[in-house]
Amino acid sequence: AGGALGRAVRLVVRDEGIAPTTADLALSDLLVDEEVDVIVGPGSSRIALDVVPTIVDAGVLTCSPLTTSMLLTGLPDQGLFVRTIASDELQA
Repeated sequence: AGGALGRAVRLVVRDEGIAPTTADLALSDLLVDEEVDVIVGPGSSRIALDVVPTIVDAGVLTCSPLTTSMLLTGLPDQGLFVRTIASDELQA
């Protein structure tokens, strides 16, 4: 009976890889071809610093469980980028 707010939920999986170029390709597929509403990830702070501006420009909510870089704290994200882990500053 799943779904959210009366809409079916479909899981689309893409691998960000280990470099910004592979992450950009995966992100393009998610934003353009799949037209996703929410992204879980990226898993790397380095990748997040590269792709979050593109995700924010697309107006897509993004939740990353692993990115801890302090540089992400001040990123202008319009409230669309959230983390479920404390930044390196708070962990220190």
